[in-house]
Amino acid sequence: PQLGPVEVMRHSDSHVQVEIELKYCSDVDIMLDAGTGSISFGVRHLTMAGRLCLALKPLMCKWPLVGGVHVFFASKPRMELKYKGLGEFPGLAQRVQGVVDDFLCTSLVLPNLKSFHLAPDQAALDL
Repeated sequence: PQLGPVEVMRHSDSHVQVEIELKYCSDVDIMLDAGTGSISFGVRHLTMAGRLCLALKPLMCKWPLVGGVHVFFASKPRMELKYKGLGEFPGLAQRVQGVVDDFLCTSLVLPNLKSFHLAPDQAALDL
């Protein structure tokens, strides 16, 4: 993966946000077989690019220094898949791409995010 540039912004005394330009390209070999030997669907290449945001809060004076992390994209990242097998059929690739895009948007694009508690006393944190 390519990471950068990285931008760190302090929003308050207890909140820092790190924004990272992310680009990931990979030749992958994912193949789903229907068991018949002749019907398969696969992905041969994956490219993803976007600005990944990490909101670190609250900042603490003791270890682990950060109570938790919110992970999200401020806008929809670009995800491109290249297919093989049935994935090369016209229309099917666009349909699968739409499902992948919808999944990304409903799980990691604002207002959606993933939160991870790092401090041992999770009940005291207000992420």
